[in-house]
Amino acid sequence: MCHGAGGLAGQHRFGARTNLSIIALGAIKMVLGMSMASLILQMFRFFPQGVLAALLAVSAFELASAARPAFTGGADGARMCLLTCCFTLFFNTAVGFCAGLGCAFLVMASQTVLGEEDDVNEARCAWNHAACVQSLMTMMMMP
Repeated sequence: MCHGAGGLAGQHRFGARTNLSIIALGAIKMVLGMSMASLILQMFRFFPQGVLAALLAVSAFELASAARPAFTGGADGARMCLLTCCFTLFFNTAVGFCAGLGCAFLVMASQTVLGEEDDVNEARCAWNHAACVQSLMTMMMMP
């Protein structure tokens, strides 16, 4: 069973909306695992892989829906998402994250310098927000 972000997204997609639902699911899995582990293992061997693939696809679409605003917001957001996806697929998650973050900062920097007045003001607000977050992170790490 999947317990990562995809598993949680799938559970949310299929109706689990509260903390109690996750706790109840975990308790049920623990009781079943401790009492009937060998029987459940045999059942999973005969479980159709097509059904598991469908559940995984639903989880993938649920996680990908978080990127939808980037594709409707303009070409810069779509380029950032595609760059992050490509680097994640061809290298690893950390490299993809760093590439997407670097691209986001380059887009903000270019909008600060080359954009129209509204874009420049919006980019400056984003830079101020990023600097604020960075200073808070630095203060939290100090002893």
